[in-house]
Amino acid sequence: MDIDMIRTKMKEMLEENGLTVFPGEEDTALELDSLRLISIIVAMENTFDIEVPDMYLSNIMLASYNDFCELVISLCAENKLL
Repeated sequence: MDIDMIRTKMKEMLEENGLTVFPGEEDTALELDSLRLISIIVAMENTFDIEVPDMYLSNIMLASYNDFCELVISLCAENKLL
């Protein structure tokens, strides 16, 4: 899986959870409650076959679209999935 595909799938996951990322707003904090955050993390783990460390289970660490993408890219690279 390449980085562009990860970014596309991440945007789709956010949209499935009622969050729209507009061009130029990739670093803007998303409106995440705890249930939505956990739903997105579970979808990430299932889609990308990764395990998100517990330290990321807060909207402080994962606030924007780019935060989510960077985490997935990093975890995929660690697991040699990129």
